[in-house]
Amino acid sequence: MGTDNTSIKQQVYTNILNEIIRGEYEQNQVINEKGLMSHFGVSRAPIREALVELCNEGILYSIPYYGYKITPLTREDIEAVQEYRSILECTYMQRYWHKLTPDKLLELKQLMDEEYKESTEYDAFTHWSKNIRFHLKLFSFYENTYAYNALKSAMTTQTRA
Repeated sequence: MGTDNTSIKQQVYTNILNEIIRGEYEQNQVINEKGLMSHFGVSRAPIREALVELCNEGILYSIPYYGYKITPLTREDIEAVQEYRSILECTYMQRYWHKLTPDKLLELKQLMDEEYKESTEYDAFTHWSKNIRFHLKLFSFYENTYAYNALKSAMTTQTRA
């Protein structure tokens, strides 16, 4: 695993999520702890913790004594998430626009300048990751942790779509 300051569990979580997003697992493929332990070269505890978090977020579901599978997304699921995001983000923008001070807008501009500074080509996932960072940064200005986490979860679901 990496050597940054994030926990092993968080690194495993991120790697599994990225592999799901990149389509490295078939929709009906069983994902098990033993295989992931071998794949990532880490003990069972961080694997299990990452899998539990992915289940809590609805990305995976557990099949007791067997393993985990990816929770399928339907067209209706994707449309519902998009509608939810539209309502959430537009409502917060209408109610809390006054929190978008010149300093906060400058922070957004600096984020975008940094994100696209040396970018000449990038794939859809790279663009989407930058889009997520922008929306979450904007939403952080509203100072509502619950709503921020709800938006983050919705965008994770959209990433899978």
